[in-house]
Amino acid sequence: MRQRSGMAAAALAFLLALSCTPALAGSTGSPSEAATPTTLDKQQGDDSLQAVSPSSSPPMSSPPMSSPPTSSPPTSSPLPTSSPLSHTTPMPSSPTLDTAGDADAVQARSSAAWTVSFDTAGGGSVGRQTIPDGGQASRPSPDPARDGYLFDGWFQGDVAYDFTQPVTGSITLTAHWTKGDGHWAISPSQGPIAGGAKVTLTPPAQRGIRLSQLSMGGLHSAAISSDGNLYTWGDNGAGELGDGTNTNRSTPVQVKKPKGTPEKFIWKEVSIGWDHSAAFGSDGNLYIWGQNGRGQLGDGTTTKRNTPAPVDKPQGTPAGFTWKQFTLGDLSTAAFGSDGNLYIWGNNQYGQLGNGTTTNQTRPIKVDKPQGTPAGFTWKQASLSCNHSGAIGSDGNLYTWGWNFSGQLGDGTTTDRHTPTLVNKPQGAPAGFTWKQVSIGWQHSAAIGSDGNLYTWGQNYRTQLGDGTNTDRHTPTLVSKPQGAPAGFTWKHVNLGDWHTEALGSDGNFYIWGSNENGQLGDGTNTTRGRPIPVSKPQGAPAGFTWKYTIPGCNHTAAIGSDGNLYTWGVNGNGQLGNGTTTSWNRPGMVNFPGAVTPTSVLFGQAKATGITANQDGTWQVSTPKHEPGGVDVTVGWSRNGPQPDDHLQYTYIAPQYQVGFNSKNDSCPTPTGMPPSQSVTQDGQTERPYPDPRAEGCLFDGWFQGDVAYDFSQPVTHDTTLTAHWTREDTQHWSISPDHGPETGGTEVTLTPPAQRGIRFNQIRLGYNHSAAIGSDGNLYTWGGNDDGQLGEGTNTSRSRPTLVDKPQGAADGFTWKQVILGGWHSAAIGSDGNLYAWGDNGSGQLGNGTITNQNRPVLIGKPDGAPKGFTWKQVSLGGFHSAAIGSDGNLYTWGYNEYGQLGNGTTTNQNRPVLIGKPQGAPEGFTWKQVILGGWHSAAIGSDGNLYTWGNNEYGELGDGTTTNRQTPVQINKPQGAPQGFTWTQTGLGEHHSAAIGSDGNLYTWGRNSESQLGDGTTTNRQTPIQITKPNGFTWAQASLGDGDSVASGSDGNLYAWGWNISGQLGDGTTTDRQTPTLVSKPQGAPKGFAWKQSGVGWYHSAAIGSDGQLYTWGNNGNGQLGRAPSNAWPASRPGPVGFPGEPQTTSVCFGQNQEQGTCLAAGKDLKPSPDGTWKVTTPPYTPGLAPVAIDWTQDGKQQETDKGNTYRYLAIASLPLTGGDGMLLLLATGLLTAGAAIAAKSRQKQARMTDSMNTSHK
Repeated sequence: MRQRSGMAAAALAFLLALSCTPALAGSTGSPSEAATPTTLDKQQGDDSLQAVSPSSSPPMSSPPMSSPPTSSPPTSSPLPTSSPLSHTTPMPSSPTLDTAGDADAVQARSSAAWTVSFDTAGGGSVGRQTIPDGGQASRPSPDPARDGYLFDGWFQGDVAYDFTQPVTGSITLTAHWTKGDGHWAISPSQGPIAGGAKVTLTPPAQRGIRLSQLSMGGLHSAAISSDGNLYTWGDNGAGELGDGTNTNRSTPVQVKKPKGTPEKFIWKEVSIGWDHSAAFGSDGNLYIWGQNGRGQLGDGTTTKRNTPAPVDKPQGTPAGFTWKQFTLGDLSTAAFGSDGNLYIWGNNQYGQLGNGTTTNQTRPIKVDKPQGTPAGFTWKQASLSCNHSGAIGSDGNLYTWGWNFSGQLGDGTTTDRHTPTLVNKPQGAPAGFTWKQVSIGWQHSAAIGSDGNLYTWGQNYRTQLGDGTNTDRHTPTLVSKPQGAPAGFTWKHVNLGDWHTEALGSDGNFYIWGSNENGQLGDGTNTTRGRPIPVSKPQGAPAGFTWKYTIPGCNHTAAIGSDGNLYTWGVNGNGQLGNGTTTSWNRPGMVNFPGAVTPTSVLFGQAKATGITANQDGTWQVSTPKHEPGGVDVTVGWSRNGPQPDDHLQYTYIAPQYQVGFNSKNDSCPTPTGMPPSQSVTQDGQTERPYPDPRAEGCLFDGWFQGDVAYDFSQPVTHDTTLTAHWTREDTQHWSISPDHGPETGGTEVTLTPPAQRGIRFNQIRLGYNHSAAIGSDGNLYTWGGNDDGQLGEGTNTSRSRPTLVDKPQGAADGFTWKQVILGGWHSAAIGSDGNLYAWGDNGSGQLGNGTITNQNRPVLIGKPDGAPKGFTWKQVSLGGFHSAAIGSDGNLYTWGYNEYGQLGNGTTTNQNRPVLIGKPQGAPEGFTWKQVILGGWHSAAIGSDGNLYTWGNNEYGELGDGTTTNRQTPVQINKPQGAPQGFTWTQTGLGEHHSAAIGSDGNLYTWGRNSESQLGDGTTTNRQTPIQITKPNGFTWAQASLGDGDSVASGSDGNLYAWGWNISGQLGDGTTTDRQTPTLVSKPQGAPKGFAWKQSGVGWYHSAAIGSDGQLYTWGNNGNGQLGRAPSNAWPASRPGPVGFPGEPQTTSVCFGQNQEQGTCLAAGKDLKPSPDGTWKVTTPPYTPGLAPVAIDWTQDGKQQETDKGNTYRYLAIASLPLTGGDGMLLLLATGLLTAGAAIAAKSRQKQARMTDSMNTSHK
């Protein structure tokens, strides 16, 4: 090699090279050289450079590479530097259908014209095009169509046709097709709403599209495919791949189409630079993206872009101006306008923009015409590199400008030029010699002359000039003909890489030479070549294989073979070879295109499918998520060389139909009549309580049961079930009197024994601040506890310590029953069997929803929401401290009441006294409905049909779970717990005063919010702003959670009840008043049978309740207002579950001995009516006429007036007159006197005993 003079020149070259030196990752050299060269790479997002290490050896499956030589460049030469990708397609002509093109638009090379024909292979007809020699055919628009097939593009044989290439003869292009519709298929297309079904997704057929027009850049590559899409791969640090990311890609990825482009938009032509890219669209616009640090995007900024954006028209251009041809340098861009001018922008450090300055330009500026050129001069073809530029003019001359350190401008000097300078004609060039095509490299240049020869000049220390030396040349120098070239051989096309050169010969072969340390010559070695050698064929290529198109990049090369496939080789540190690796190759390796089809996401509605798994036959399997019944849109996100448009399929969720049967428990009752038919209920639907009730002679109906537990008709049906009618014999439901006779003078104390207890049980329990409510198996509603605001709904403001019957709403139809009850702070609400909502109690903030702020002590009807559809009913209701919410049959959520903290969720803090509609959450899917709503003290939560949990309102302690303490006035989605499984959804939620809990589809319980009393159950007193999981045993799942003020209660799959948090009133039910930081077992009731389990629970502010598997209701905790509902004689401590006696003991209000049958009046009322500890009642008979007297007993039970019992009689005995003489008359008189006296004494004794008993009870209390 010839040494440059002096180290100073080498140092200067090093400094100048730093602005655009490319990567040499994975570079290799010859064995004879001593050291591995340092390789340089640009930093992502910047135009500067950094050193990088050589890449690793290729995998075993890669084409074999010879041992890499190590080398370092001569110290007197510049460091290895970048070559631009020069776009060298001739300026396009304007073709016409069956006619010659516009002669003014054609770069005429001869007077010949050619015919381009189109064989649609079964598609619609396409007209021929007549193209002048050297012009370009136009891709027919629209694409042809063929039923049942997808158009893959126009081909010559197996090779996709490149519509940017010049037409030099008549050709026929053939349409290629793929059978199919391009859509995914799903099988089966229906399944259960519970999810978990395995479905098969069949991908679209593999397409026959191929890559046609190529462009290679510094560290990335690009190609347009036969279907008109654009693909890129390699480095993406500046967004140069145009896929909307900054992620490197080692396989082709599809470039995003520009915003606002028409549906049939396709890409026509692409060119790329070091780290920016540009392409022509079918809409006539030029689009550009990537790095913009030097203004190379031409948008007036230096802001990089990772998606295509249109290039602005130059200032002052005429109307109708369009871009015609373009090319990219490493850090600059040039394009021809329809006005015949050449425009350029970007880096101008060395005057490479040709405008006489060294100032960078961020918008297109016109390149000066060369001095002395004739009138009408225009530019015909241009090529750019990192630091110099070249262009051929309409005068046939070649002009260059910019950096000239190695003589690359070809003007015989090494002087930089800031304006176009004439390149010397080659020595010995014939008269009339002109230049036909130019390509500009890093520090060398090349051009083909009208004599068919190829000339090169500039730097040559890597032998890239192809003249057999490594001597730099300052003027065009003839390139040697290839060894064995035929007579008349000429060069047809040339492209330059960084330090290597590639050219097409007239023999149809592609030749390559120059640097090979990265394997970029593709000959299986890393040996530099100083003369043209044929490009090696791929290993295993079939007979007759030829190369159809090749192009070099910085240090890598690409080519399309006669088999239609793309092959690449050279450096691959950034994936620029597109073969799925980052390993360099020194032989042509095939790029797998199109790539495999892969699903990236599958959504059923908005719920994610799980378990996406590839099958061996190319199909995919997924598991369906849980979903509502009905049809759902299945969105398949998928990728094939980058993201593809989502595909949409249809899947039908079928809700299992469960059978709910009805039978009778016939212990002592005859077979009933009127038994209802079985019901078919959709999963998660509700059984309708049959009406009318069945009847059995001599028996009373107690309700429908599952085992010993009264059935809750508000619960969802999840399996086949049978409900059993329970009965009480009617003959046990009368009072009895003993003794049943006495003297006419009265004064006899008799005992009244009440009817036997009915078999009615509670099926639903709810607790408020200081009151309680339950629905009985008879369909009635019972309340007890505090009643200052009428919250018990029984028509008074008197507190009750025993369950008291709530009157049915005014005007309720026969057979009306209560379906669901809920309690708030001091107000109550319930949904009736008529689908209406009723409310009562405190209404100071409008929380009853009846349009007033007046308290109500009886149920009042809540009006339907404005705009509610016909047939609207209420489905679920929840109450907070002072606000209310309910879900309607339309799936919408409505709220009303107090709203200081935005707890109504309507975007305001204004109270509402009527139901207002709550908007759907932002981003909610189509068809979204609300499934469950729960209110806390000052905040609200609801679960949507998408399985997500939404919260709003007060967030002082993080109770909304959104990671903040910011109040929210509209529903916000709560993030899934950390580590939640794929497909996780929320299934049930509960709210307390300032804390929250929810159960997930994974069976885990999560809590968040205030934790000052350890109410979160995580073993700490630390508040939490996001859901945290509560520890549980293996195999255990949580079933239901209810929260109070500072305590929490939850039931588990083991049938046990667990409680934790504040325990000041014994509300945790563990027999203590000690706070608990983690879930603690609630005590079983005393004497509970083996296998006892808890079936349903509720939590108030300081008291708790639960229904056991024995059908009994148990309560514990604070009882200051009688909210536990226990009998006064119950001795259970409040810190353990104690039974609520229900039905309650009958209460006698009056006893009448004798009655006027005509007037219905009581003739003689009993005296001293009082209860006994054993549940009987005592009454003293009044005087009455001797004989049989009817006895009428008025009585109540659970606050409800019962039908007067008239089934008893009392016989009054007459006192006879004294006889004149002894005998029987005297004995009778004496007996009567003794009997009367004895009765009086006995009565006084019983009165004393009763007073003592009362005194003891009072003392105990």
